[in-house]
Amino acid sequence: MNFINKDSVVGLILLLGCGAFIDALDDIERTNYGTMTSNVWPTIVLSVLTTLCVIYFLTSLKPVQSESFNWKTFFPRNVAIVFTLFAGFVYSLPYLGMLIGGSTFVFLVLTMIGYKTLKYMLIHMCIAIGSVAVMYVVFTFGLSVMLPEGELLYSLMY
Repeated sequence: MNFINKDSVVGLILLLGCGAFIDALDDIERTNYGTMTSNVWPTIVLSVLTTLCVIYFLTSLKPVQSESFNWKTFFPRNVAIVFTLFAGFVYSLPYLGMLIGGSTFVFLVLTMIGYKTLKYMLIHMCIAIGSVAVMYVVFTFGLSVMLPEGELLYSLMY
């Protein structure tokens, strides 16, 4: 029986990340423009995240007979694909903007990881455009946050 598996290593890494974020809470500038100080929401989010990570780590420590930790299978192909596509999205954000870049990112992630038939690619396109449009409406009109336009969309509009 082996107590250390992929989930316990990932859980430990997540807990270390939570610890680093909790340590960074002290660096938030304290402002009191409204009814709450500026560190309330990050503290709430980190508390929930840390609680979930502790539960994940503790449930991963149960003895597993068939699966032991193997570094060769620790970093799967899908993780590399998503991180590479996300890096490309972040790099292209000033040029493509949130609408075009976000839709392209979501479409590429769904297509690279999911099925690659024409039917599913159309479904992926609808999901990408719909989810980014909903997010854009929520941020722009609901929260009054201006998302990046990008040079491409700016040059087409003006």
